[in-house]
Amino acid sequence: MKDNRNKHIWIETEEWAEGEWDVEDDNLDVIVTFSDRSKWITSFFTYKNILS
Repeated sequence: MKDNRNKHIWIETEEWAEGEWDVEDDNLDVIVTFSDRSKWITSFFTYKNILS
């Protein structure tokens, strides 16, 4: 089944200024909003960030 719903993808790091993050020790959120207003949210972590 093909999913043709429109969606908007927001990636937190796209809002950050250059140098505001550490590629080896950081985390970020991603939000996908579909046309029916449902949202799916996830967080990503580097291994180093989990340990810190």
